[in-house]
Amino acid sequence: FLGLVFSSTDAGMSVPGGHGLGIGNNPLGFALPQVGYPTLMADLCMAYSSLGNLKAMAQAGQSVPSYWGNDKHGNPTTDPAALLDGGATHPMAEHQGFALALLVESLTGVMAGGPTGDQIAPGGGINTHNQAVIAINLAAFGGIEAIGERSRDLAGRLKAKHHGIRLPGERSHACMKKSLEEGVEISDALAKTLIEWSGRLGTQGPAPA
Repeated sequence: FLGLVFSSTDAGMSVPGGHGLGIGNNPLGFALPQVGYPTLMADLCMAYSSLGNLKAMAQAGQSVPSYWGNDKHGNPTTDPAALLDGGATHPMAEHQGFALALLVESLTGVMAGGPTGDQIAPGGGINTHNQAVIAINLAAFGGIEAIGERSRDLAGRLKAKHHGIRLPGERSHACMKKSLEEGVEISDALAKTLIEWSGRLGTQGPAPA
């Protein structure tokens, strides 16, 4: 299947021409499996940056482009922490990102009868955000092998003309392969928490290196 996943979020993004929180960044994702090749996939929100990415950049002391959003006073800022502390990110490509955010609102809230826009409780998580999933059976379009061949032909032509291009999903595939071969390094604190919960749930905890 070609999978399409949409999720509404609580307001974390401004509207075009505004600077306060107006609408969720409403991410969408897609995945197209290919036999013998990495799955073509992406997960992206409609703002210039996701909140998770901003938090990571703030913790690392990094700056962001000033067009990414405004602080709580409505001024452009390069500080990701200011965007998170009462500020707002802008829609990517302004009206285009806003229109896509409205598409996600339509699929996840309007059509399903769920909360939309400022009706969505802040904080995120279960029972607040709405999702919509569309699955397209590849068998109706020639099957996964035929679809994969056409997709790889497109990818090959892109890579031949644009050296160094990385297609969505290739980095995730490489990281997964590395993790399966070498394991995943985690902090002692996280390992302790996982072992504790493994004991509570009667499951196998993380193996030490």
